[in-house]
Amino acid sequence: MVWEWSPNHGLSTIFILAALADNGHGHLIAFDENQNWHDSEACIADLLENRFRFVFGDVHETFYEIEKEVGMPDYLFLDSWHSHLMGVWYTTEVLSRFTKHTYVSLHDVHNPTFWGDDRDDPSFRDRRDLKVWPSWMATEEGMTVSDWLLYRADACGVYTTAQSRWPSTYDAMNTMRTIYMYKDVREEGLHPEIQENSTLFFELLCESNSSEASH
Repeated sequence: MVWEWSPNHGLSTIFILAALADNGHGHLIAFDENQNWHDSEACIADLLENRFRFVFGDVHETFYEIEKEVGMPDYLFLDSWHSHLMGVWYTTEVLSRFTKHTYVSLHDVHNPTFWGDDRDDPSFRDRRDLKVWPSWMATEEGMTVSDWLLYRADACGVYTTAQSRWPSTYDAMNTMRTIYMYKDVREEGLHPEIQENSTLFFELLCESNSSEASH
């Protein structure tokens, strides 16, 4: 089971549903307080079948209801409001609730256009205008989750492809894409946004997964 928070217009939803269709099983539950995903409905119509459920409303409220109904997911894709407050909520209320090995990805960790404390703050700031924030520094949300991961002994597989943060990983990814796409992308590189606007991937409760595998 996959959860996606804030699919917006549904681009990432298309990729997730396509992966579930290729796997031949799985279910996606998407949470959002707008219904822009309908913009992509025509593209995902043949992927929906019984794989997709949309939960409308504020995820701060609907999350608890769905957790009680179906339990926590196997993979959680977070792409919501990129603020410190959201990061704190993730680490104190959401990520700590997992009781099994889980995959998590947090989008826009190094996106320079997202930097702010409060979603209701009218002076929401653009990090690119703040000289004290170098390009390799994560957003407030990203820093909050990254700091939390440092103290999680059961976390593993932490990585991102942001060129501004880990250039060697970025180069390795381009090399891999060149091999599998039969096209040299090392010179042209990835889309400029991906150089900073990247996703942080990590796993939780890795120790429990290793324990299960050993039995």
